[in-house]
Amino acid sequence: MKSQAFFQNIRHQLLQELKTAEESIIVAMAWFTDKKLFRELVEKASAGVSVKLLLAQDDINRDYGPDFSILEDAGGEFTWVHMGASDNIMHNKFCVIDNSTVITGSYNWTNRANSNHENITVHWEAEDLASMFIEEFDRLCALYGGGNTNTLKQFDYAKIASRLQLIKFHLSLNEFEEIEAQIKKIRKFELIEDVEEIIVLLEKSYYTDALIAIEKLNKRYSALISQDEERIHQLRMEIRYLEIEYGTLLEHRDLLSRTIDEFRHIVRMALGELIRHLLELKIAWYKIREKMGFTEKFEDLKDKYEAFEEELNRDKADNKPPLSAEDEATIRELYKRGVKLCHPDMVLEEHKAKAHDIFIRLKAALDRNDLKEVQYIVESLEAGIWDLGPEVSSISELEHLESMLQDLRLKVEQIRREVKNLAEADDYVEMQKYNTVEEYIQLQKTAIEKESEKLSEKINEYKNGQFSN
Repeated sequence: MKSQAFFQNIRHQLLQELKTAEESIIVAMAWFTDKKLFRELVEKASAGVSVKLLLAQDDINRDYGPDFSILEDAGGEFTWVHMGASDNIMHNKFCVIDNSTVITGSYNWTNRANSNHENITVHWEAEDLASMFIEEFDRLCALYGGGNTNTLKQFDYAKIASRLQLIKFHLSLNEFEEIEAQIKKIRKFELIEDVEEIIVLLEKSYYTDALIAIEKLNKRYSALISQDEERIHQLRMEIRYLEIEYGTLLEHRDLLSRTIDEFRHIVRMALGELIRHLLELKIAWYKIREKMGFTEKFEDLKDKYEAFEEELNRDKADNKPPLSAEDEATIRELYKRGVKLCHPDMVLEEHKAKAHDIFIRLKAALDRNDLKEVQYIVESLEAGIWDLGPEVSSISELEHLESMLQDLRLKVEQIRREVKNLAEADDYVEMQKYNTVEEYIQLQKTAIEKESEKLSEKINEYKNGQFSN
C-alpha cells in the first residue's frame, strides 16, 4: 500500500483520482455541494463505471447540492441517509475507487471546503483497506437506503429491526410520509408473519397497535439493535479513519523533518567554511564600527556565529554513512510501514510502553541512516515478533471509545499543525525554489563570496587609513 497526504489543491487531486476509475466508485459523504466533483461522477456513470453515492439528507445537501437524480439517470446509484434517526449517523467522508484506491480525510466534497484548511489521504494499492470501507458502505446502504434489486433478500431481523426503530421515531414526530418509505425498504426482505402484521397495521394507520406489536416483536427476539451498539460501531470506524490519517501525517511529518535536516546538513557541509568566514568578517566589521563611534551591538551576531560553529562541528563529527537515492527511498518506505505497527499513539494503553521502546529504536536507526537495522525491526514486526495481541473489550467500551476518539482528534489536529509549520519553514520554502540542492548551494556560494569580498575591502580600507563614511 502506498499513501500520501494532501493539504493543497485537494479538489484537483480528487478529480485526478476519480478520472482513473475504470470499474467502480463508491462515495460516502456527509456534505456534497461541489458540482465539479459531481459532474465527474456523472460522467463516469455515463461511461459505464459503477458509481454509488451515500449522502446525509439534510438542508445543506438538499438546498445547495446538485440535482442528485442526474446521477441515477446516468446509471449511478444514490442513497439518502436520514439525519434525524440518530445523533451520529452520517459523518463519513470516504471514497473507494476500483476496489483498491481509498480516499479519506477531513475534506467534505463542498465548495466551502475547497477554501478551508482541510486534508485528504490517498491510499493506492490498498485492497484490504478498500474491502473494509466497502463493507461499511454496504452496511450503511442496507441500514438506511435498502437496495435496488427486485429479488427479495433473506430475512434479516437486525436490519428490519433498525427500520422499525426508525418508524417509531417518525411516529413520534408525526412524519407519516417517512413511514411509507421505511415500509418499502422492509418489503425488500422475505418477511415473517409478525412483521407482515406490523406493516398491515401501519398501512391502516393503526399506529398505537403497530407500536405495541413492535414491542412484542422486540421481546420475542431479545432486543432491537441498541443505539449503544450502533454508536460503538460508528466510533470504531471513525477511530479507524483517524488512525489511518494520523499514521500518514506522522510519517509525513517525520520524513518532512528529515528532508529539512538533510538539506541543512548538506548546505552547512558545502558552505560551512564560507559562512564561518563571512560571520568572522561581520564580527570584525562591527568591532571596527564600534571604534568609529557607532553604538550598534553585535552580541546577536556573536551568538549566531557560536550557534553556527556548534552546528558545523556537530555535522563534521557526524559519521553516519550517506545513502544512495535507492536506499533513501527504501528506508523511507520501511519507516512508514514500521510506524503503522509500533507508534505508541496507535496501540492500546497496556501496550504503549513496549511500543514506545520499539519506536525509539526505529527512529534512532532512521536518524543514523542504518538501513539494515530499520529493515530488521520492520520485518520482525511484520513477522509477529512484536505482536501486541488482540484488542481487549470491556464493560465500559462505549466510554472508552469516546475517550479514545477525543484523544485521537486532538492528536490529529496537533500533528496537522506540525506538518503545516514544517511545510512553511523558511528552509523548506527555499528548497522548493530550486531544482537541486547543488543549484541552491552554487547561488548561495556566489552571494556569500561577494558579501565577504565587500566586507574584506572595507576592513582593509580601514586598516590602511583609507576608509571614509
